[in-house]
Amino acid sequence: MICGNQKAVFAPWMEGHPHASGERLDRTGNTVYVARDTLSFGPECAGFGVFFHNDRLVLTKEGAARSKWHFTECFRNVEISYHTEKNRKAGYFQSAARGQEFVIQEHNEICGWVESLFE
Repeated sequence: MICGNQKAVFAPWMEGHPHASGERLDRTGNTVYVARDTLSFGPECAGFGVFFHNDRLVLTKEGAARSKWHFTECFRNVEISYHTEKNRKAGYFQSAARGQEFVIQEHNEICGWVESLFE
């Protein structure tokens, strides 16, 4: 990760992480997201972990390719990294091929949807 002309210093536990060493260190946009210790909306829950498969977690539109997502209306006008209005198609959202994770603009209804995934 580069901050201006300075390279970031990573914690010892990051040693060996692919984004904290090697050629990626010099790439613009190389970013590491570190989870909080607990969820902001549920301090009794760890801020990191793994979801087990559940149909509520699947974004893919039924019967479509994995990159075609069904989003509820609350996602319609929010910014999503690596995406533009061109990604919003009739009946689905075309996910960008780039990246493993995307950053979504904060929105009350979306936050409510995320919180519901922990119920």
